[in-house]
Amino acid sequence: MPKADFILLHAPAIYDFRDGDVAFGATSNVIPSSGVFEMYPAGWISMAGHLGRRGIRVRIVNLAYRMMRSRKFSVEDFIRKNRPRIAFGIDLHWLPHVSGSIEVAGICKKLHPDTPVIMGGLSASHFHEDLLRDYPVDFVVRGDCTEKPLEQLLRSIRSGRKPENIPNVSWKNETGKIVSNPLSHVPDDLSEMVLDYREMMRMVIRYRDIFSVVPFSGWLKYPIAIAVSVHGCRHACKTCGGSARFYHRTMCRKGVALRPPGKLARDLARIKRNMNGPIFLLGDLNQGGADYVRECFREIGRRKIRNAVVLELFKPPGEEFFKLAHEALPNWNMQISPESHDEKVRRAFGRPYGNGEFVETLDCAHRYGAGRIDQFHMIGLPHQDAESVRETVRWCGELLERFGKHKVLHPFIGPLAPFVDPGSEVWDNPKKFGYTMKFKTLEAHRLAMKSPSWKYMINYETEWMTCGEIVESAYESVLELEKIKAKHGVITAGQLAETEKAINIEKKLMDEVDGIMDIKDESERENALADFRARRRSENILSIADKSELEWPSGLLHFNPLRALILGLEEIL
Repeated sequence: MPKADFILLHAPAIYDFRDGDVAFGATSNVIPSSGVFEMYPAGWISMAGHLGRRGIRVRIVNLAYRMMRSRKFSVEDFIRKNRPRIAFGIDLHWLPHVSGSIEVAGICKKLHPDTPVIMGGLSASHFHEDLLRDYPVDFVVRGDCTEKPLEQLLRSIRSGRKPENIPNVSWKNETGKIVSNPLSHVPDDLSEMVLDYREMMRMVIRYRDIFSVVPFSGWLKYPIAIAVSVHGCRHACKTCGGSARFYHRTMCRKGVALRPPGKLARDLARIKRNMNGPIFLLGDLNQGGADYVRECFREIGRRKIRNAVVLELFKPPGEEFFKLAHEALPNWNMQISPESHDEKVRRAFGRPYGNGEFVETLDCAHRYGAGRIDQFHMIGLPHQDAESVRETVRWCGELLERFGKHKVLHPFIGPLAPFVDPGSEVWDNPKKFGYTMKFKTLEAHRLAMKSPSWKYMINYETEWMTCGEIVESAYESVLELEKIKAKHGVITAGQLAETEKAINIEKKLMDEVDGIMDIKDESERENALADFRARRRSENILSIADKSELEWPSGLLHFNPLRALILGLEEIL
């Protein structure tokens, strides 16, 4: 088996989750992955392709999924046996990964002390100095387009040169001083990015290992691909670490970088040739303006994409958008997040549109043939209390009364958990928006992720809701919304029963944790927690949500076997 030059390791959010160390609760309610957050960044596919075409062999290893799949899988044994020629790479994109990512970095350095550890991602870019100062990390590559700086860094490591002139890289010099090279590699567009999922197939063949490249639990039965239309954002959602403000201040991006329409369409066509599953088009096309939207749909329409394509919307786009989607895509779907029924709450959060516009958007989407509409709401917003959350759930019921007969509308609700994102407006100015940040250091977040319950992970409270109220409201609203969806036939009675069972178990566990955390004597409290964790392993729930609710239509044959055979022959020959 060939040896990799660069091994990308994706850690679970909590390294020892298999020991029943945490109640994940509703932290991953509205994403495909579980509370382990086992989905690795889509950018890794582009990164692997870029490096591979330039002679640097990359291996992606989803440690989180491997650990979920088998209790026998040993991370230490795997890392011990698989030392890369140049370096290990570990993502710290969203902050919930801080505990697991740092733990895996420590294992890499313990077993291979002379092999550098490189980190990257949004949160790594924000905390780059903390990572280098306090943890077993040798380099941080900052920014949102890191293929070229990473290539330069790997070549400098291989040749023994210092990375003094490599953009976007933070590192320590021979005296231990942290050096942050200018974050100057910020491409104006995404012309050079290539998300080629054949890279995954090549890795499977090259390393005889299918499970390490699986993006998330359940993906082999329900493969979904991602195409990226944009880096950066034009919007200002107050708790988001991917907002325009964050990108400007942390990633040095002043606007948005768009994928050219022709190349975006080719991305979808390439996926179509190899996979029959849904394609999620990441980023709202409308951020590029009306002409960009028209050109994208014109190019996509020429490719005759039959896969289910999911369009992400940040605000109501107007009727022309839906007309173009209908003409270009025979199986199009959409996601939109009004966050709350209350226009005051929605505007305070950073989504400045009214309910009339939103309802008109749903009406247009129905008229132009949307196969499915996912509608997301959040708990923990400015000016939102528990009664406001209940009103949001009732509003979802009213919308289902109006639009639910075709089983197209799928509303969801979940908490802003566990963290307000670093670098967001609320993170920097919590009082201005009615928030209190309970902790802000990287180490405090690492320790919080090891808490016995997600209630104790949450890094904020608001003027309107305490942590306890956010948690209670999450369980109450999720269950009530599931009952409404079951009434309208959006989910089955069996799905409702499973969610209700999971919530009841979680609430019982949380009550027990609360009692233990109230114990004053530290030794007695730790003993009680150890006993609790040992008893709870059999009931460790990774999410209270039924993930099948998030699935879009998919073909029966998920992959193109002929294409896989051709790739296999190419790799062998």
